[in-house]
Amino acid sequence: MRDHDIRDRVQRKGQRNRRFSAEDLPVRVEIGGTRNRVAVIIGHMRRLWGLVKTRLMALARTHAQFQIAAVGWILQSGTKFRRMFA
Repeated sequence: MRDHDIRDRVQRKGQRNRRFSAEDLPVRVEIGGTRNRVAVIIGHMRRLWGLVKTRLMALARTHAQFQIAAVGWILQSGTKFRRMFA
């Protein structure tokens, strides 16, 4: 990862007898914001659009199904934005 200038973006889990250091807090806050936003979108797709289990067998078809759902999410959020500021 160091050779390709890729940062470690894994959010560490707390443990009972080990406190987080002062260096860990800003990293946790940064990663947590991104992680929360992605979890909200995927949770919406799972709950309302039924993407809990994929019924397509091929990986390419499953990827296409998720891409179509992502486009639907973008269109849906775009219409909300348009209604607010139009």
